[in-house]
Amino acid sequence: MNLTTPVNNSKILSQLIVNIENAFCQLNFHNNLFKIQRDCIEFLNENMKDVKSIFIYLIVFNFKNAQTEFLKFIDLSNRIYASLHYALKYYKPGISQLRVNYIKILESIDKLIDMLLLYDKKLIEIVPLSNYSYYTIKPKLKQQIISLKDAPGLKDVEPQLIRVVQDSLFSVLQSNSRIRNELRYINILLKKLSKAPELTTESLEWVLFQYGFNSKRYLEYYINKSNQQMLEDSSLHKQIENIISFQEQLYCLVPLQKNCLDLNSPTIIDQLLIFFKDKKESLNQKLDVRRSEIMDAKLLEANDKVMFNIPVAQFGLLIKLLMEVNLIPKENVGKTFSFFAKYFKTPSVNFISSESLQKKSSTVEFSTARKMKAYLIEMVNWINKNYNASSFTE
Repeated sequence: MNLTTPVNNSKILSQLIVNIENAFCQLNFHNNLFKIQRDCIEFLNENMKDVKSIFIYLIVFNFKNAQTEFLKFIDLSNRIYASLHYALKYYKPGISQLRVNYIKILESIDKLIDMLLLYDKKLIEIVPLSNYSYYTIKPKLKQQIISLKDAPGLKDVEPQLIRVVQDSLFSVLQSNSRIRNELRYINILLKKLSKAPELTTESLEWVLFQYGFNSKRYLEYYINKSNQQMLEDSSLHKQIENIISFQEQLYCLVPLQKNCLDLNSPTIIDQLLIFFKDKKESLNQKLDVRRSEIMDAKLLEANDKVMFNIPVAQFGLLIKLLMEVNLIPKENVGKTFSFFAKYFKTPSVNFISSESLQKKSSTVEFSTARKMKAYLIEMVNWINKNYNASSFTE
């Protein structure tokens, strides 16, 4: 079989697959099988460079065909792995050497695929792990996930967050996902967390943001935590301020990992930005309702006030006059002005400031004094007219 020219590449690879199938994908374990298997392994290893050349040619000039050939080799590896399990279960003579041959061919195929996938990263997203690779990697990852709770750098992290991380990673493993990027992501994250310096709960949360940890459990954990923190602060303005600050931090966050845990979901940052955007809109609506309530209450309060048909400056002077002639005691001056400000209004001012009212009573302009004098004269004239008091002198 000539593996040195890229002519009829698919036929050449198909013939190679047939040869490997004849050696490893059959249920008839005859005496010559061990030699056939060893020869097949030796042939593949000796011609690995040529097989690699054919795949590279396909990757460069016929990507779709390359993808098909990769999937054929993954399927071949899975069938060999199934044959190995069958042999271990039903074939006892020479089982030890038989197992060695199967493991060697499986490792050769995996080595070939892993090496070739580096030539085009798009293939990593398309070509799944073989069953042999998956069931070799899975126990190691599982043990590393269990060991997270004992990682030195995580001893100050709340146990709840550790459990969220563990449950999220276990969920991927339990789904039996063969997606290379998902398992590669888990491996990278576990290495980061196992070797991380001492982290707090908050700093671990930000590490997970940077590494695209977008599991549903973690999103629920962080949303519940954020809602609880906001309930502890009754100020809506403060809650909105905290959200804006958090959004700014998310916008400035530099991702440390291109991939994320769940490849079918938006990034954790995008999901949180959407949540906090909606939360901010909700809080703004609550603020509008509260403002309306306050304004309605003030309007009701204003309707209950007694109207004085004079400006605030003249009203202040009138109160001062009442105090100067002892009609109102001069004790507790501030309290007196607060009373008038609370229960009286003017045509242009519904809510009078007691401080402003008191100040205007002390700082009187000439026009204000003259107008007040005219009111007083008018009142005296009214008394004289209606009660015949014009000739009365005290």
